[in-house]
Amino acid sequence: MIGDNLDSAVLYLNLIVNNDIYFSVDNKITIDSFMSGSVPRNALPSSLNIISLLFLFFKTSTAYILSRICVSVIAIISMYFFIIKNIIIDPKFRIFALLISYSFSILQHKPIYGGASFVIAPLFFYLFLNLVRNKNKNLSLVFIFFAPFLSYVVMSTAFIWMVLCIIFIVFCIKKKAILRAPFQGLVLMLIGIILADIHLFLLNFLDINFTVHRITRVLTLNDFSSIINNALLLFQNQKSSPIITLHHPIFYWFLVILITGTIKNRTSVIKPILMFTLIFFNCVFAFIWSWDILLIIRSSLDLFTTFDWSRLRSLNPFYWWTLMAIIINELLTIHKKKPKLIFLCLIFLCFSGPIYIVKNSSSYRANLTKLIYNNIDSFEGSMITIDNFYSQNLFEEIENWIDKPKSIYKVGSIGLHPAVSAYNQFYTIDGYSNYYNINHNIRFRDIIEPELKNNYILNKFDHWGNRCYLFSKDLLTKWDHKNKIISKNNMIKIDFLDFNFKKLKNMGCEYLFSTVIINVKNNKNIIFEKSFEREDSPYKIYLYRII
Repeated sequence: MIGDNLDSAVLYLNLIVNNDIYFSVDNKITIDSFMSGSVPRNALPSSLNIISLLFLFFKTSTAYILSRICVSVIAIISMYFFIIKNIIIDPKFRIFALLISYSFSILQHKPIYGGASFVIAPLFFYLFLNLVRNKNKNLSLVFIFFAPFLSYVVMSTAFIWMVLCIIFIVFCIKKKAILRAPFQGLVLMLIGIILADIHLFLLNFLDINFTVHRITRVLTLNDFSSIINNALLLFQNQKSSPIITLHHPIFYWFLVILITGTIKNRTSVIKPILMFTLIFFNCVFAFIWSWDILLIIRSSLDLFTTFDWSRLRSLNPFYWWTLMAIIINELLTIHKKKPKLIFLCLIFLCFSGPIYIVKNSSSYRANLTKLIYNNIDSFEGSMITIDNFYSQNLFEEIENWIDKPKSIYKVGSIGLHPAVSAYNQFYTIDGYSNYYNINHNIRFRDIIEPELKNNYILNKFDHWGNRCYLFSKDLLTKWDHKNKIISKNNMIKIDFLDFNFKKLKNMGCEYLFSTVIINVKNNKNIIFEKSFEREDSPYKIYLYRII
């Protein structure tokens, strides 16, 4: 997938591996070749994260495959043990636990983007509940310390830790005592989280000279009714990017247990209803920080502006499929002496689990279509190979034609993800980053403002600003600037670019890489140099020089 993957996350890992700064923790070190040196090394993935280490020791394509395998294995094993130790305990029914765990493990996600972001949740809950019961204490403490190195603090581990703290308090109140082992686990987990993302912690808490672009974001304010409406939409929506839950079949299972439980055993509906309610409250809390009543609190600390608290929803996939396990367990308990009904449940679980997920996941469908029709090298859609996306052979030809050291000039991209140029070690002024210097944000806005005057994209740039692209108003309706590329099969032309070319030149930008033809007669600030095309690349690059 391209969006939040090849256009960013894979590039970040490539940048820290290939710039001899992999283990650096110095806040002053920046990536000079990316976005005019506005991105600190410490804003990029941690050197101790398992995904980062895979990219350090293996080439990109191999590391990518291994990361996907690694995350899926973690998901299925941790979810399986969590279920059989806490929900479906009867050994006769472990096939159900395995099916649910497998369904959870193949949910569509981007392991490069956030490591084992949501799939790490069952591992933490399994280990923490072991500590609550004082079982496998030493081993659980070791694993709960190292587990954060499989994910990122801003994607999931911070939220999991907060939820576990709440559970810890509940157990302490219930037991009327401080539970030593779970407390030790929470402390070790926190230390692990800090060490696993040491770069980000150093940048946020020890660098007083760096100001991130996110600080200028306008605080979104909602009244309580809007928060509830947003929560309901999230609760219903099974494809809320970047978290895919595919939980709609679970609604039907929930209806079945309500009806069956009401008839057979009313106590069997208590746990499903409680879990169902918990998921909704999690959706509410994901938006609660946008409540207008909390404006004073949010304005008092930068953390509430720069940190995306809505990512609390990253726990929803785990919660939904835990609910599925609870429902199945209650149904099995009610009908345990009816083997035909149990077998029927197994069949329906197959269709509402793995089969449903594959059928309703765009990436699986796209890949299967390419395999069936032997169309692996197709350049259309959001699925593209790493080699095709970055097209190193094509950009090597461009480098050789320019025939100057890359460090003495910068490039910008039109109709092309800047990650492609950056991956090929060109010095870029543009890019996609969720953490870069505010000064670059201001300078870049001055460049694109004339082109985007009265356009919604400029407003989005002011409110979000992560995607520092040389947006052309002529391309906005033809390219989403995220999930697709503009291939060499396009017939798009740009008549006029109203960038502030003087400021673009002052930033050091000497060349524009464009995937579309630009009318040089109407654009006196650029000169067409040459076009580049290869059979093994999806792009035709038009090289323009800024004068």
